[in-house]
Amino acid sequence: MKMLEHTHPANYQHLLNGGFVVRRKGDISFNCVPTDQALEQTINREAKSDGGVIGFTLRKSALLRWLLTRHVTGEYSEIFKDLCSTKQSRKEHSELGKARMLRDAEDVSRVRDYIRIHCQDPFNLKEVTEELENVVSGRIASKPVEESLRSLPEKGKVACEQFIKERLVEQKLSFWDAIPKKPALTFADMKQHMTNDKEKKITIDTEVLFRRLLAVSKNRDVDLKMVLSYELAAVPPSLFHDDGAMRKIDKSELAKKLESVSEEIVELPALPGGGDATSAYIIDGMPLIQALNEDYFKTFDDLAEVITKRLIRLLKNPVYQAGEVMIVFDRYDCPSSVKSDERERRGASVGASQTHLIVGNRVVTSFRQFLKGAGNKPALVEFVSSYLIGIVDRIPKDKSIVIAGGFRDGEKVVRVTCQGTEEIVEQFSSQEEADTRMVLHAVSVKSKYLRTVVRCDDTDVLVILIYYMSLGLLTDEVFMHAGHSGKYVTRERFIPIHTLASELGQATCLSLPSLHALTGCDQLNLWHWEENGMCRSSKDPKVCLFQPSQLPPTDDAFKQHASRARYQSLIWCNSHLPKPQLDEPEDCGWFRDSSGLHPVLFTQELAPAEVRDVTHLYCQCKESNCENGTKCTCVHAGLKCIDICSCEDCPNVQSGAVSSAEV
Repeated sequence: MKMLEHTHPANYQHLLNGGFVVRRKGDISFNCVPTDQALEQTINREAKSDGGVIGFTLRKSALLRWLLTRHVTGEYSEIFKDLCSTKQSRKEHSELGKARMLRDAEDVSRVRDYIRIHCQDPFNLKEVTEELENVVSGRIASKPVEESLRSLPEKGKVACEQFIKERLVEQKLSFWDAIPKKPALTFADMKQHMTNDKEKKITIDTEVLFRRLLAVSKNRDVDLKMVLSYELAAVPPSLFHDDGAMRKIDKSELAKKLESVSEEIVELPALPGGGDATSAYIIDGMPLIQALNEDYFKTFDDLAEVITKRLIRLLKNPVYQAGEVMIVFDRYDCPSSVKSDERERRGASVGASQTHLIVGNRVVTSFRQFLKGAGNKPALVEFVSSYLIGIVDRIPKDKSIVIAGGFRDGEKVVRVTCQGTEEIVEQFSSQEEADTRMVLHAVSVKSKYLRTVVRCDDTDVLVILIYYMSLGLLTDEVFMHAGHSGKYVTRERFIPIHTLASELGQATCLSLPSLHALTGCDQLNLWHWEENGMCRSSKDPKVCLFQPSQLPPTDDAFKQHASRARYQSLIWCNSHLPKPQLDEPEDCGWFRDSSGLHPVLFTQELAPAEVRDVTHLYCQCKESNCENGTKCTCVHAGLKCIDICSCEDCPNVQSGAVSSAEV
């Protein structure tokens, strides 16, 4: 085409004059189309429509004559249709019609509304980030994706030079050979990291392995009681699932038992003779955020404003008589946390955005998915906390809002009043969980207020509050505000902690943290076995009648579980200390690796030495291979084949073998 001016000057001039398009009708504007499109709309259309070649003839000679004259017959057909008025003729372009213009305006309006509500503003030049950002979801490109996208121009240049060199210069490849794809990472490849269980996956089912080991021990003259003192599984089945995940208990059952001690209170009773600021109201911040209705906010500023209005309403509500509202958040800046496995269980298995950069006027897209992102919660908590610091002029006189754990420095605590903000240095805390930190603030207000209300729905917090109430470290009245209020049904209630502590007695209250930690909480697992009069010890041979998960753990596995329970109860029972000195988790049933803290399953072998070599437990021989020691794993190991082996009519069978049904 660059040489067209010299090789074909007439064609070159024709193209300059607009010869690359065809104007089908001169009385209508904006109707020029490419030449190939004009051919399809005229000659080819007439040839394939009614009156064309369809159904015309099957003779080749007649078809060839028709092809030579089809442009003429097509023109006659068009003229005849115009003559018979079978075609509508319009003098204006279809795009200029009133109905089409209205539809286009509606479409544009819908697109603009969708971008405004669901996407980021692509024309906002005031907040241009250095990172690559998805204009639809607001997601920040991960490092591999950013490197891939930014390197595309350079990669394209290299690919172009390689194409020219290999196909035109050196001619190693034909010009028409296929060009291999060079895929690039994009935002579509930023899927949530799914839990990779390949390293955790148990190659043999726990129950199958358990029964095989029992069969081996029975057939190979090993003491059954001694064998049953081992787990006989890759994980303790009573404490963990086959993939290594902790078994969990329904904690609400314990809460129901504790609440049944006193009558249910639906409305908070007024303090006799109390003033307007005689109570402290403490809120678990993250559940408050998670309970927000997405219909009430569009941007992050709207979200923070919804939370702000709720806190101010609590200060002004005469029912609570609150002089101070405290909002407490979990800390997410602890590199190694005993809650890492629990957080992974709650959110990492579901695809989630990783939007770490949060700006006030940015649209919140897929809020529930957003909260499951690994870095989104700490970023959102920090944004909300910073927003609350700026509402000084909206705080009622002689009242305050306290923010704890929501800043980049997780220990920081700030009080916001109508006069300004101040840091409460004496309450700076190294505690990681909001559960214990709420109790810390409840203890700190004992001498200042007559009543404390804790807004939370967690059984862990209920247990800790009862424990500290029995020690006399809380206000005279403590209520746990639990339940939820909906559009049609309200199930809110106030649990009187002081009444529960009084009814249960101090001895029971002091034992609750250890008992709750031992039987299962957020950080620990459930001891999953059902008591039965036939079996009370893992060394009882009758346990072979049970499923492995229904058996009590071995002494070794239970020791590790008890050690973790002790560590957790130690955390709870030191909630009143801003910076408690605790034992190292590695000394309390946990081990540390590059991904964080994980529970120690057991320390001894999973099976005794006599049966621990799983590869020699059974053979998969066909026909009579059991006579060959080089092929049969049982013969090679000097063992007799048992009923779980694949061989039939095997000569390597010990007389009197126990069947699988007996096992």
